[in-house]
Amino acid sequence: MSSPTQSSITEATIQQSTDTHNGGKAPKRGMTDNELRPTTRSKGMKANAEVPKTIEKIIKDTAQVNDSKYYLTSLIFPDKVLLELPATERTPSPIPAKAVSLPGAPLTPPRDTRRATPKISPRPIQEGVTNMLIKRRKELFVSEEVQYLGKPNMVTTDYSFMHSKDFKANVAVLAEHLQEFKRATEAHRINPQDHIRPNEPTPITFAVVVRIDSDSPFLRSDSAWSPQSRSTFPKTKQTFIGRRALHEVFYEDHDLSMAHLASLFELACEYGLPGSRGVFTPSGADRQAIKFRNALFTRFGFNERKEKLADNDPRAALQIENWLTHTDAASSELEKIKATHTVNFLNAYNISGNLIFPADYQKELEGATCIVYFNLLHWSFNSTDTLAADVVSLSVLQAAYRQGPTPSPKRTIALKDPFSPSKRQKVEEE
Repeated sequence: MSSPTQSSITEATIQQSTDTHNGGKAPKRGMTDNELRPTTRSKGMKANAEVPKTIEKIIKDTAQVNDSKYYLTSLIFPDKVLLELPATERTPSPIPAKAVSLPGAPLTPPRDTRRATPKISPRPIQEGVTNMLIKRRKELFVSEEVQYLGKPNMVTTDYSFMHSKDFKANVAVLAEHLQEFKRATEAHRINPQDHIRPNEPTPITFAVVVRIDSDSPFLRSDSAWSPQSRSTFPKTKQTFIGRRALHEVFYEDHDLSMAHLASLFELACEYGLPGSRGVFTPSGADRQAIKFRNALFTRFGFNERKEKLADNDPRAALQIENWLTHTDAASSELEKIKATHTVNFLNAYNISGNLIFPADYQKELEGATCIVYFNLLHWSFNSTDTLAADVVSLSVLQAAYRQGPTPSPKRTIALKDPFSPSKRQKVEEE
C-alpha cells in the first residue's frame, strides 16, 4: 500500500500531464469524455499518439489486477490506451469482503458441497467373509469342547452309546468315559461304603455346518402346532432341515460330515441304518440332509420354582408366561401348561453373537448358513431304529440372502378389444 506522500505525488503528476494534453486547461467538473480527449491533434500530433512513459509507469505501479484476465483502461485515454499486463507481472488482489462481479470476468461455478458416494468394490467384502469362515473352520478343527464332523481325521470308534436317565434315550459319549463309568459303577455295587455312585458321562456335543432350508414352518416358536398334529402340545418340537453349505470353505465338508454321522449311528442301530428314521433326509442311502429338533417344553417337579422377571425385562419373552404363539389353538394349549412346564427356547445367535428372540426365528434363520451344535440320540422299538439330533446351540455364519419383490411387467391398457373382428378387418385393409 502506497504512503500518503506517494499518492499525492501521483495525483499531481497525472493532473500535470492532463493539463498539458488539454492545452494547459484543467478539466472542469461535469465535462464529457469527448471534452477530456487531448486537443494536441490540431497542433500536428498524430491520432494514435503514444502514451507518455511517465503515465505508463504510474499505471503499472498503481494498478491492482485480479486473478481473472481482463484489460485495464487508462484514466487519461479511455478509448485510446488499452494495456494488458503480462501474466508474469500480475499480483493477486486481496479477497474482498463482498463478492463483486467484474465486467468481462468469467463466472466461477458454485462448488458442489454434496459428498460423493464412495464406490465400494465387492471384492474386499467377499475376502473378509472368506477369511472369517476360514478362521471359524480352524477353530472347529482344534476345539476340545465340540467334535466337528467335517474333520478328516475323526475316528468314529472312539465313541459309543449309553442309556441316559436325563435324556430317556441312548446318547453318544466317549468310549473311554463309558468304560470308566462302568468300572466305577461296579465298584460302588460291590462296596458302596468306600465307593460313591458315579455320575453319568457327559454327552458329546457334535458340530456341523449347514444351510437351513428357506422354507421352515416348524421353526416357529410354537412349531406350527395344530390340533391335527401327531404329538400333543406339551411334547411338540421345533424342527428344521440342514443342507450342504454353499460357500467354498465348507462345501466339501458336507459329504464327510454325513459319512461320519452315518458311521456313528451304525454303532447304535440294532436293525440296520438303512431302515432307520428320524435324522436323515431322505432316509436310507440317498441321505442328503440332516433333520434337527428342539423340544419346546419340559415338565418340572413340584418343588422347583421358576424365576419371575419384570415385564420390561427383555428376557421375559423367553418365559412360558410370555411365550409367543401364532394361533388361537396354540395359545389355548399354552395356558394349560404354564403351571407345570418351562420353555426350552432355542439357543440361536445371529452373526453379531446376539441371542435371537422367538419372534425372529424364521426371519433370522431361514436360508442362513450356521454352525449347529447337537447331541446324538437313539431309540430302538417296534423293530425300528429311531435317530435324533437334539440342538444344543446354533451360531449364524452367513445371514440369509433376501431377494426383494419382483416388479410386475408393465401392461398396456387396451380400451378396445384387440381381438374383435372389426379391429382385425381394419388392420388387414390397411
